[in-house]
Amino acid sequence: MEYVIVKFSESRKVYIDDKPSGDTNETLLVENGHHAFRIEGNPEVKNLMIEDTTDDYPEVIDFSPLENQEEGQS
Repeated sequence: MEYVIVKFSESRKVYIDDKPSGDTNETLLVENGHHAFRIEGNPEVKNLMIEDTTDDYPEVIDFSPLENQEEGQS
């Protein structure tokens, strides 16, 4: 198993490969390999290869809050 922490400024549900997998800012377990990460309320998807992690050295995936989301839409 591999270890990841999905960072976000507040607690949100984390989806790994479109499956609910826990919450942001907590250590989550995932199989070794390529995965798609997203968080509730944010359309951004991060596709990453996860390998060679440990509980002490998890992969950190940082999501930034969307600022002025409506401004970018037409």
